[in-house]
Amino acid sequence: MKDFIIITAFRDTRDPYRRRNLAACIASVARNFPEAEHVVVEQCDGPESGKWFESQGFAGVTHDMVDMATALGGTADGLFHKPVLLNAAVQAHPGRRVYMMVDADVYLERNLAEYAMAECCEGKLVFPYGDAIYMDELDTRCKVAGNELWGGEKDHGVTIRRQTGLTVAFTYDDFKAVRGFDVEFAGWGAEDDAFMYKFLRTGREVMRNTDKSAIAYHMFHPKVNTPEYAGGVTYRKNRVYCACIRRMQDGDFARYLEGENTLDGLVAKYRALGRLETSLDWKVSATKTLHMDTTIYDIDRGGEMSIDRIMEAVEREDGPEGIIWFVENVLNSIGDLPGDIRADVDRWYAKTRKECGIS
Repeated sequence: MKDFIIITAFRDTRDPYRRRNLAACIASVARNFPEAEHVVVEQCDGPESGKWFESQGFAGVTHDMVDMATALGGTADGLFHKPVLLNAAVQAHPGRRVYMMVDADVYLERNLAEYAMAECCEGKLVFPYGDAIYMDELDTRCKVAGNELWGGEKDHGVTIRRQTGLTVAFTYDDFKAVRGFDVEFAGWGAEDDAFMYKFLRTGREVMRNTDKSAIAYHMFHPKVNTPEYAGGVTYRKNRVYCACIRRMQDGDFARYLEGENTLDGLVAKYRALGRLETSLDWKVSATKTLHMDTTIYDIDRGGEMSIDRIMEAVEREDGPEGIIWFVENVLNSIGDLPGDIRADVDRWYAKTRKECGIS
């Protein structure tokens, strides 16, 4: 039995991009880290599930199937349930030293897996990449073919300090201690954030690679995080779950990890207490309202709002680089900022650029 296992959750929607990406993910693992055991855990939604995967004859890959109707208590809802799949795969393959979750649309290079193997130990959640590139279709084809990416600017996603998806490594004991991934999350978004918050709340360390050459390459596929999805019921529910895990009191959190409290029950409690607002709107000028996602930037509604409070929250999550991005791309787009607010923005910007060594 190998001591390093890579787990990839997959749902076959018959989308040719996603099938291509999974095949490339599997090939990248086989090519760049043959020492690893690779498990693809697929969501079974019906009699056709699994047939495409088996037809491909992927050598050296363990193929687990999870029947979603059974896993959900008899009713399949048609959504992707990544946390259910990951939990099932970890439980089905116990005893490994390091578990590394790799999304089905990520091209994995050897330096990421080497970092995970070297740094992951009990008490640490390890993000093994120091940069992320969300490739377009042309770059994806180049990468899959083993060629260099085309020139020009690349999409690096959100600030690296806030990246929680793509790939992450942990130990079996830590996985059990935080009760795995929260199965209440469905569809796309926030389940990775919740997993990280549980590590932090239990006194564990979140470790990130600082090597910018350790890149997680996200392969192109049609987007699911559309404005329609982000405004929909499933995504909004996921953000509320994430906020609840972050904000519940220590006693409730401990009982949740013990399985005594349900996440839905705790959401009802903290919503009644007014602690689960997921956004904050601040009319910062005569014509502009600043919208903040408070499940990411944990800002409560108490007290008088100010640029200082906003900046402190951004710096906690995104670091000084996030402050610079926030000023240049958000605050500077507000053309009629009052003079006192503009002075505060300029002060934060100058101070942060100096700290980052930017003249």
